[in-house]
Amino acid sequence: MKKVVNEKLYDTENAEMFCENCFSNVGDFKHVYEALYKSSNGQFFIEFSGGPMSKYRVNTGQNEVSGSDGIRLITKDDAKEFMEEHGDTEGYVKAFGTPEIG
Repeated sequence: MKKVVNEKLYDTENAEMFCENCFSNVGDFKHVYEALYKSSNGQFFIEFSGGPMSKYRVNTGQNEVSGSDGIRLITKDDAKEFMEEHGDTEGYVKAFGTPEIG
């Protein structure tokens, strides 16, 4: 997916993906797909898509909703939180380095 955000082009083909989160299948109205990426300039972003009953629904008219897809920019802290919830240890270390021992 390619998308211009704040006058910059973000392209999932040219970015590094770290993890994915998927709920249900594409035909389900509650379907959600999210993938965490980092662009070559270091900006973290999430590629997303969702059905008309998901958190990615958009109003398309009076009493009408639709699913949507796109790219949204996130902070490094938000990316860490997403990785902790949906990623694995190897991906976390690859994205952010080795965390402090607890």
